[in-house]
Amino acid sequence: MEQLPGEGAQEPAVPHEAGAPTPALRVREAFVHWAACALAWGLLVLVAVRGQWHAVDLSVAGYLLTGVYLNRRVLRRLIVWHPQLDTVQNVSSGKLSALLFWPVVYPVLMFKLVVVKVL
Repeated sequence: MEQLPGEGAQEPAVPHEAGAPTPALRVREAFVHWAACALAWGLLVLVAVRGQWHAVDLSVAGYLLTGVYLNRRVLRRLIVWHPQLDTVQNVSSGKLSALLFWPVVYPVLMFKLVVVKVL
């Protein structure tokens, strides 16, 4: 009997920075994380502006915390850095750009992963 994908099959493990394998994240799951973070950040900005709180401080803090969350929980499990290109310069610039420009970087990255998988 043939086993269908996702039925009892284990996710492939990707190397974790600490050495322990971490289950890979599917693009659909990564998109759900990104969309939830974008929605939460948008609601935070809306509440901060409407409540006349420190809107700029809350918006910037929420933006950075969302970028950190996506880097730690999604990026780490979504891609594996190539061993020859796994230099401090390459990884730090990739992670910093994902942190600072997460509303654009993650959808572009997920689109590229879908193109690679489909085509």
